[in-house]
Amino acid sequence: PRATVTASSLLLYSSKDAGATFQLIDSELMAAYTLAATTAIPETSFGNISQDTPLRLQAGEQLYVGSQVALAAGIQFRSEGGDF
Repeated sequence: PRATVTASSLLLYSSKDAGATFQLIDSELMAAYTLAATTAIPETSFGNISQDTPLRLQAGEQLYVGSQVALAAGIQFRSEGGDF
């Protein structure tokens, strides 16, 4: 989170048709957090996806993320990819 946030659900979707339809892949709970200069910003990982169990996408498939609680300052997501 880029600001103080209440606990909320984060969602991970894929789309094979450029965002016309979405398939829910995973969800995780982002813990409540109060932004302060003396606290680390927590990271929330999608637990079903890791180096040992990577998410493999088909050619042209895209990832989308969302939150079930609006946060004006936004939430930053990061992913890594490679060619196999």
